[in-house]
Amino acid sequence: MNSYYEKAYELHNFDFNAHQHVKTVTLLNFLQDISTCHYNSVVGENDDNAVWVIVEWDVQFIAPITKVQTLTVKTKPTYFRKFIAYRAYEIEDAEGTVVVTAVSKWAYINYESRKQMVIPKSLYAIFGVQENADKPPKLENMDFKIDRKGFMPFRSCFSDIDINQHVNNVSYLRWTIDSLPYDFIAQNSPKRLQVYYRKEIFINDVIRVLTDLEEKETRQIIQNSNGEECVKIRMLWK
Repeated sequence: MNSYYEKAYELHNFDFNAHQHVKTVTLLNFLQDISTCHYNSVVGENDDNAVWVIVEWDVQFIAPITKVQTLTVKTKPTYFRKFIAYRAYEIEDAEGTVVVTAVSKWAYINYESRKQMVIPKSLYAIFGVQENADKPPKLENMDFKIDRKGFMPFRSCFSDIDINQHVNNVSYLRWTIDSLPYDFIAQNSPKRLQVYYRKEIFINDVIRVLTDLEEKETRQIIQNSNGEECVKIRMLWK
């Protein structure tokens, strides 16, 4: 049976922003962490230098989290096909209410060559994923472009780099949120987050965050120092 794997995550005062809401980057860190914890607890290390690389996030924020408590985070793989996998997530508050749901898309690749690898059939059985499982829908409205005239610069630093020696996925989200106007952040909270990763960024790269803000929607593109599009982030606010 393809059941949820779950793990408890304790919130602390430093996980909250100036408006007493849990930081979006904190919740995304939980989702990313439990993905690795689940896989390692069942499979351990991969053979043949295989690694999982995140491709997309689609996160729905259902209810606000405004106090220190222990959250229960759940995840399970829902789809394997060739080199692509999807995971589903739920985050419950201390009362057992689902406050966040999410879907992530991953690619199975060779660590050294960065080429795609076919997901072993053994993983289908281990995680209880059916070969004929329905594929989750693609992210919509992610084909936007943004004028480069106005942008916020950042430099990728040591604290941004993860164990794979490139910028951690959550750092991109932090950069985009930090580049939004304070008044907008003060008056709005996230409703939906969509992230599309296209290219890795490494240490000491000067990056640009391009932003297009329209009422309750923000669209942002992160470019590296060569002007290449690396990450696209779209957020709906409430």
